Amino acid sequence: MTKILIVGHDPDLLDLLTTILEEQGYAVDSVLGDDQALAWPGQAAPAALLLHPGGRPGNCRSLVATCRQAAAPAQLPILVLIDPGQAAEVEDLAVDAVVVVPFDLDVLLGQIARLVAVGSAVSRSDGGPQG
Repeated sequence: MTKILIVGHDPDLLDLLTTILEEQGYAVDSVLGDDQALAWPGQAAPAALLLHPGGRPGNCRSLVATCRQAAAPAQLPILVLIDPGQAAEVEDLAVDAVVVVPFDLDVLLGQIARLVAVGSAVSRSDGGPQG
């Protein structure tokens, strides 16, 4: 089963995303807060990271950097859910997809499916873990 790791600051949104993704057949681990992002739950690396930094200024950059550090050396795909008005904060970040909250569910699921496919191809080509 393909694993998605969700890291965010809104417990209600984490619960909602977990339910949605599990209904779509994904295994989901979730972490509340970027201070815990380095201690990923579970043993296997996720196929993709879904991040929601919340509305705090500068938090998106910090959360992406923390998760990139935790994923090293693997190049796991990262999707960032941003609040309206945070677009400038993610413009220069090396993320694979950005979705604005509130989101269209079909758009979000399509982006996740695309990233999981990309992540699987990267894992196979670099010998890294497969989710």
